[in-house]
Amino acid sequence: MKIIKNIIIYAVILLVCSTTMAQLENMRLNGYVQTDFELAGKDGQTYLGPAYSKAKDGDVDYFFRYGVYRGLIRATFEKDKGSGALEINVTEAGVIPLVAFLQFDPYSWLSFQGGLLNVDYGFELMYPSSLLETVERTNYTRLLFPKEHDLGFKFTLSYPFKEKNKNLSFSFGMMSGNGINKIADKNMNFLSHLKYDYKGDVFSLGLGASYYEGSTNNADTLIYKVNSGVWQAEEVQANQKNTRRYVGFEFQLGYHNILGLSSLRGEATFGKQPSRQDNFASQDGNSYNQNDAFSYQRNFLGYYLCYIQKFEKLPLSFVAKYSYFDKNTDLSASQVNNWNDLAMHDLGLGVVWDFNKHIKALLFYDKILNETNTLFKQLNDDVVHLRLQYKF
Repeated sequence: MKIIKNIIIYAVILLVCSTTMAQLENMRLNGYVQTDFELAGKDGQTYLGPAYSKAKDGDVDYFFRYGVYRGLIRATFEKDKGSGALEINVTEAGVIPLVAFLQFDPYSWLSFQGGLLNVDYGFELMYPSSLLETVERTNYTRLLFPKEHDLGFKFTLSYPFKEKNKNLSFSFGMMSGNGINKIADKNMNFLSHLKYDYKGDVFSLGLGASYYEGSTNNADTLIYKVNSGVWQAEEVQANQKNTRRYVGFEFQLGYHNILGLSSLRGEATFGKQPSRQDNFASQDGNSYNQNDAFSYQRNFLGYYLCYIQKFEKLPLSFVAKYSYFDKNTDLSASQVNNWNDLAMHDLGLGVVWDFNKHIKALLFYDKILNETNTLFKQLNDDVVHLRLQYKF
């Protein structure tokens, strides 16, 4: 009897192990680590730590920060037209969940995702961070969509071209508008993205348009709008929903030539942004805290152009990027009395060294210029970034 019992136990263990090993064939684990060093003017902002402090950094014109910017680990499981993904960011600051979604692909032309997703708006937000030729996404993109992720669902429709080098897709869905924070109410925001891609042996082209329509909660009893170049307050009911609307256009060009691959990318976004007086970002759009009332309605404009030259016979790439961001297009430079209404210009130059398929280094310099008037002078906020990345 004891022998039979042991045989049964061993058989169950063998069955479980064989099933687990079979399931592992459908699972992928990958990720990357980015360690950064940043040298900034004392008015500059770094990605790795707090701003300049005379008490902590000394009486100097420059300061530096260093640390792990990203330590991403992603697990993906695919089987029977379904898949799931879980992604976390591990740094010295802690562990932050970024992606956790389920996906269903019933047909080759239809896909559904639900959970904590990458925000499908424009090109940069969906472009993997490990492949970025610049240190980070454009400033206005990171302010409109902090952390590049949101809770919701989306459908993606693809046109079945006979030519495999063409792709036309349309995605649409609903997002909480609260980033990776918990939802606070039933309100959701609509998001859509139309994209066409052509990839030839010599020439490639990408064109796209995005639309985002939603709201943020105004816990205050006032809303502020610009009228004739002056901020003016209007009385409203507490917890009124203010319009949050973005319209974006994008293009990507690629050309294989005698030097290597030459690429030119660009995006432009404009719209309405309800935010705080002292913070343009939308990190918690459904806040019901009066101290975080999104009571300042701004019309904004942002765009960038990025040129990348990869060299065929060298493991190097040259990068040049210009971006412009006007947080309040209703105010001229002379009318601005709040830092968050100033327009910013950013010229970035960099070099990427691909040591091998796992390791790359990036050296990037950001020259930042802001609008000036009698209240605001040109800041000492240029930043030099040095990054080492290992991808597995």
